[in-house]
Amino acid sequence: MAKTYSPELAKTVKNYLDMNDWHYSFDEGKGIYKCGVNLKGKVSECKLFIDIKDKAILNYAVINMRADESSRQKVAEFITRANYGLTFGNFEMDFEDGEIRYKMTVDCENQVPGYDVLDRMVVMPPLMFQRYGDGLLAVMFGFSEPKEAVEKSEEK
Repeated sequence: MAKTYSPELAKTVKNYLDMNDWHYSFDEGKGIYKCGVNLKGKVSECKLFIDIKDKAILNYAVINMRADESSRQKVAEFITRANYGLTFGNFEMDFEDGEIRYKMTVDCENQVPGYDVLDRMVVMPPLMFQRYGDGLLAVMFGFSEPKEAVEKSEEK
């Protein structure tokens, strides 16, 4: 069964991506744009999944590493500490498989987002991995405690 999504929102996102020379693919059946981003830091890349809904656009930045079962509690603490006070978006972790992502959502009910809103939605999630990625990996591999890793990430 095909997913329903707003063709107008899909076109708006396509226009934004084209205007900024992004290389992407679009799954018409699911309404999802996919692309990759290179980052500075130990987390060197992430994949973006821009999910078009009827009344919202969600952008998930997903890194290629997963928290193993033994580190998930500490990674969850790191994510909770990092999320506290964030204005736009949040980190998430799937406790079943350890997938870690950053999510931004744009409410599009009765409106189509402008360039500035789309730019923040697309660019912010990778930048958050750039800011917090080294600390996240330090916690994942047992080199740092969550509180110290977040504090160090936020000093930048």
